[in-house]
Amino acid sequence: MESEQERPSKGEVHYFSLLNPLLLNLFSRGLLAMSLVLLPGFFSITQIDVPVFISLVSFSLAIPMLVGCFVLTANPNQRSFAKVPVSFVTFLFISICIDLVGIFSAFWHISWIIGLEFVISTLTVFIWLAFPRFEPAGPSEPAGPSEPPRPERVQK
Repeated sequence: MESEQERPSKGEVHYFSLLNPLLLNLFSRGLLAMSLVLLPGFFSITQIDVPVFISLVSFSLAIPMLVGCFVLTANPNQRSFAKVPVSFVTFLFISICIDLVGIFSAFWHISWIIGLEFVISTLTVFIWLAFPRFEPAGPSEPAGPSEPPRPERVQK
């Protein structure tokens, strides 16, 4: 049986939950880096089609939002996200979604199959993280009654 210390409290979020600010912060930093790598490729495009336009608009919205979240969470003295406002988590989640749309449309500009693969892999990761899995704290005990340990005989 779990003790009170091992069981998450009502307001506590499991590490692998999509609402965990630490995980959202990690996603936002990775997406910010990916967006900044993809963005210079659009500067040399002379003809802007629909996927490029969607990607540029998404990046122009998401990059400042992600940088703002990065700056707000870059305080080295703050190691705990125990009291993160819901508005911050919502803002961070929205900026991640906007950036994912921009990255998808950048891949869609190259090929719609690559864009579809990106969407499928992203949804797979979100579904995998949306259902937290709790590991047992220790080894499981056998179902049946166990025999008491027998004392060893000492030979003289």
